Amino acid sequence: MQKGKANNVYDYLILTEKKTEYDAFVAALGGETGNFNGHTFIQAHSQGHLLELDEPENMVMPALKEKYRVWDLKNLPWDLNDFNWHKVIKKDHKTRKPAVYAANLLKNIKKS
Repeated sequence: MQKGKANNVYDYLILTEKKTEYDAFVAALGGETGNFNGHTFIQAHSQGHLLELDEPENMVMPALKEKYRVWDLKNLPWDLNDFNWHKVIKKDHKTRKPAVYAANLLKNIKKS
């Protein structure tokens, strides 16, 4: 792997959602790391979506949690300004816990 700036600090991380997209970028840019227009880069890929929006009741002020915890027609339409749009690691649909593959990929991407 080619080194970027000192201590492997790069100007840009090019992150693709899929491995096939990553392969196309590697071919186009001549490698997973390098220089382009005077800027260093490193590339990484995911395997689909790694993050998702948190549950509605976790994205609002404490006083509004109960309103958004249950779907009820009397609370519609929602005020989109109530939400902070916080993202969390994608959950496994069966266990509702963070998906191991997503957590591991995020760790690897952060190392890049």
